[in-house]
Amino acid sequence: MPYKKISGIYIITNIINGKVYIGSAKSIFKRLHRHRYMLDKNKHTNRHIQSSYNKYGASSFTFEIVEITILDKKIMEEREEFYILSFRSNDKRFGYNKRLDCRTNLGIKASDESREKMRISHIGINQSSEAKKKIAISQYKEIYKLDSLGIILCKYDSIISASSENGICKQSISSACRGKIPHAGGYYWSFVDCYDKSDEFGEIKRTYKQKKFIYKNIETLETYNKLCEVAKILGKTSSNLTNTFNGRIKNNTKFIRYERE
Repeated sequence: MPYKKISGIYIITNIINGKVYIGSAKSIFKRLHRHRYMLDKNKHTNRHIQSSYNKYGASSFTFEIVEITILDKKIMEEREEFYILSFRSNDKRFGYNKRLDCRTNLGIKASDESREKMRISHIGINQSSEAKKKIAISQYKEIYKLDSLGIILCKYDSIISASSENGICKQSISSACRGKIPHAGGYYWSFVDCYDKSDEFGEIKRTYKQKKFIYKNIETLETYNKLCEVAKILGKTSSNLTNTFNGRIKNNTKFIRYERE
């Protein structure tokens, strides 16, 4: 379900004890829906509010917009901190916010027990140089894209290339090639040197419609169907441009992206 994109500040209130949680979002309705979903599933990352939600029940919480702002990260952060101070919601007696400065972990003190748990959880996660080398090499191995019958549709010189041209997450393609997941983006995938014609393939149920985009140069009005072509022209990586067109990075290029009909 699409949500109307309204940016600003929101408040979650426990009407039993008066405690509140203040937050900001580019799309308030979408964020509030996410909060409700995580709380209902008992998976919210803020254990303080989750504990209260479990204790008092969903009907004891209200989800409201406090202030609508322009879509500007700095302004939203300033207004969020203003309301946190106003409601004193970073104080456990009055609210559920963990910190005052929404950009940092300032003010959060980890207990000795928590620090020990974090230390233990990080033991042994450093990969050897050999393992890192194998992962890097695998990203540039030739791969096949196959349909539900196992017919080869296309061959790519690397996972990165396949990801750019199909708009599918490279981690998903890599997992499919390694057999960790059955398929990715509505296709089967295989490393060329591991492809076996005798493998059995089943029908792929698409759970989403893959978006296809057109990239347009607003000065020359030239259009391109593939992100990799634009990346080559601009001398940038496809992942960098994806972040740009998704709004995570400021668009300083002369290109815009729109969905193909």
